[in-house]
Amino acid sequence: LKELDSNYYSYDNKSMRYKLNIDVVFLSSDDNIYKATNSSQRKSLIAAGRNLYSLMLRITKNNPDINYLLVVEGNTQRAKLGRRWNYQSMPNVGYQLSYRRALALINFWKLNSIIFSKLKNCEILICGSGYFGKSRDPMVSKSYDNSSNRKFSIQIAPKIGEIKVERNEKKLYFLDWIF
Repeated sequence: LKELDSNYYSYDNKSMRYKLNIDVVFLSSDDNIYKATNSSQRKSLIAAGRNLYSLMLRITKNNPDINYLLVVEGNTQRAKLGRRWNYQSMPNVGYQLSYRRALALINFWKLNSIIFSKLKNCEILICGSGYFGKSRDPMVSKSYDNSSNRKFSIQIAPKIGEIKVERNEKKLYFLDWIF
């Protein structure tokens, strides 16, 4: 994955995944990618999608016996609503909104002929981590500004091996990985 174009992607050591360098910050409570971007950003998103697709195409062709997961994760900002945080007063909203943001990116790429589902050994997972998640930016504490977390992260992982499970009355043991 080091072949990803650094103009569009950067590796985040903290979350151990790639982030888009394109500053897509959605409007609060919104998942419309066109409102969150200008034409220059949309061109960059298309180039980033093509770069990722061509890399995945090479990886999957060179390793046809390995399946891959392409995880596109959306995020939602935490915000104070009066005395309470939004994740306290409306916990499910963050998950739904962040999922819709990730879906907006996948649909945007599809509209621009970047269709990851064409890759036979690549499974696309569209998910939202809501108000939490490992790929979040830190909050600016004094102002409670967390708006930079209205964005995406991307993770690519090989799906290798399978887990054998043996059940023993009350305990569940994971025995080994088969490769």
